[in-house]
Amino acid sequence: PPLPPFVCELVCTAPTANRNCLCVTPLNVNLTFPDADIDSFNAELLALEIAAGLNLAEEQVEVLSVASGSVVVRLALWPAGDAAAFTAGEMADVTAALVP
Repeated sequence: PPLPPFVCELVCTAPTANRNCLCVTPLNVNLTFPDADIDSFNAELLALEIAAGLNLAEEQVEVLSVASGSVVVRLALWPAGDAAAFTAGEMADVTAALVP
């Protein structure tokens, strides 16, 4: 089933009254590994490999959940820096890299 979209998450630059806040929308990614074993699956390594493969910083890839039934991983890919969302070109690049 498709993942429900994130509406956005409020991200602020500083914990003070003078902070600048932005509503940031990540990309949802749902990956299934039918031959993987949940007991030996390394979600941290997967996140590092996805970040490297998509040319994202490590902190832009967040593993939201890992579930059995094969192995199903739900990720949030966060836009870089002070961007509120990925551009259409960035989303196309991610889709091309992740969809066989």
